[in-house]
Amino acid sequence: GDVRLMLERSEVGGATNRAFADDPIGMHLLAFMIRPEERENWRRTLDEAGCPIAHETEHTLYVQDPEGNRIGLSSYPL
Repeated sequence: GDVRLMLERSEVGGATNRAFADDPIGMHLLAFMIRPEERENWRRTLDEAGCPIAHETEHTLYVQDPEGNRIGLSSYPL
């Protein structure tokens, strides 16, 4: 299968994504690639696990791990 790992970093002056403008400088996001047709299954799985969706966009579901790190499940086309 196809595997992609996406990392985003906040720079001085704010995050790269306006939805998370309060991010400190440093690691902004760790994202894993999912297929678009898997999105609703992931939403259901996360909900059943008690892991709320913190934010979402057209292509990505964002959650936070127990330490507050942002994790994305993304079908963003590359």
